[in-house]
Amino acid sequence: MPPVPGRAGIHLPREERHHRQPVTAPAPLPTGPGGLLALCFLGTARAALTATVLGVVCLGLWVAGLVLAAPPGLMLFLGLVVLPVGVLGLPVTGVLLGQRLPADYRQLGLRPQLHLWLNGPRLRRWALPPGAWMEPGLRRYAPLIIAHERRLARLSRGARAALAAELIRSLPPALSGADAAASIEEALSRIERWELAADGLPPVGAKLYLGHDPLSRRATRVRRTVSRLGIISDRLNYFWRGQVLLLPPARSYRTLALLIDALVDLGVADPGRPLPLQITVQGDLEDEAKWIAFAQLLASGLDLSLAGPERAGDEGNIIARGRVSPEPVPGVPPGPSRTDFLFSLVWSPVPELAAAGYADQHTRDLRVVQHLAAALLAARAGRRTGALERRLAAIWREFVTALSAACADWGLTEVVQARYLDEPFVAVQPYLGALLSRKAAAPDLVAAARRARDQALALTELALAVHRLAAPGGLRYLRVGWIDGREDVRRRLSRGLKRVRRAIRAGARVALLTRSGETLTVLLDAPDSPR
Repeated sequence: MPPVPGRAGIHLPREERHHRQPVTAPAPLPTGPGGLLALCFLGTARAALTATVLGVVCLGLWVAGLVLAAPPGLMLFLGLVVLPVGVLGLPVTGVLLGQRLPADYRQLGLRPQLHLWLNGPRLRRWALPPGAWMEPGLRRYAPLIIAHERRLARLSRGARAALAAELIRSLPPALSGADAAASIEEALSRIERWELAADGLPPVGAKLYLGHDPLSRRATRVRRTVSRLGIISDRLNYFWRGQVLLLPPARSYRTLALLIDALVDLGVADPGRPLPLQITVQGDLEDEAKWIAFAQLLASGLDLSLAGPERAGDEGNIIARGRVSPEPVPGVPPGPSRTDFLFSLVWSPVPELAAAGYADQHTRDLRVVQHLAAALLAARAGRRTGALERRLAAIWREFVTALSAACADWGLTEVVQARYLDEPFVAVQPYLGALLSRKAAAPDLVAAARRARDQALALTELALAVHRLAAPGGLRYLRVGWIDGREDVRRRLSRGLKRVRRAIRAGARVALLTRSGETLTVLLDAPDSPR
């Protein structure tokens, strides 16, 4: 199947899907008396009610012993053992046990939690988010899903959430067993392929700012809905007030974009209003990350205006250091830092812009940030790197040179030289205003930013694909062809790659398709990128 014109993508052969993926144990579900005790003390209101009931019962037993003139030994036992344990010991133990449960499980609500506690022994080894078990389709076909236990355990937490969303959509309760097995295999294989194709890229996560009052019924419904996908709802955000969804990290931008689309389809957003999206990349990108934001802001076909945080003096504008260490992702070396990008918006809830082709703008933003961040991290790594890192570092330097030259031609040198990382928004707002106003008046600047961005993206994807497939004794030849079939020449790898890189720098768009483990087909199509 040929790739879609105008899109760049990597399709890996089936035999490479399980290549060196570590297995991670899923979070255990509560079982037995300890699990029931933990459930009784989840949440402030439930814990207070349970502690009050236990205290009244224990105190009532002691008073009853006094009234009935119980033996001194029994009274001593009630006063020194039963009363302290019921009033202090059990509540403290229940709270500590509850804190060890997954955060998404704690937000499910009492009825789903009790159901999962009763079925805990069956689901202890199930790697999908526990709340997904409450969906009728998944509950009916749970044996078919659990059969893929090891494959599920190899996925990142973001990939598991995206898979749960796909299975909820594609597994109605009335589906036959054979069709259900095929749907499960198709969804799992697709997400596995995306995650493995992201080998060499830094993991990405996100925060989706909904803006609901965290204490409202609307926020409560959203919290119960998203917790079934393993997503945490929070209200402690630094940039926009209201309810925020903490999307777990994934290895591929495609996986995270699929999860965002599923959340919008579930109705978590108010229609007619775009959703601010904070994109998180694992790694310390420093202030150079501003070039990634500049490229996407200038290259976008939308006339944007960036609004600052609602509280004056908050740090963060378009890039910021993460305040919490990133979550570990299977298959990726853990890192101590992360970088947040705060310029993206999800436009799919806005019908007019979605119909105009911007329903997937967040997907493009995620792709740009993840790929260019990989090039920047390679450039920051220094000389003690491998061939792939040296190639990515060269791509980054070429990208910055092209974009900075375009900005200098339009009098934006001071704007791009300013510091943006962790600076108060009021300090950089004039620079951002100048950048976006110049964009509106300079179509040539937009075109130059698109060329620099698209060239860097295509070269980065080509470098990553060839690095992964050109193992010793593997890929030796490159099949280079035009989409209309005028030419189909098998060239040695070095000659083929030089030709493809020249075509990319000349403005061609690249789509990659691997037909086997030894052949990489590169198709060159339309020379322009629409957005």
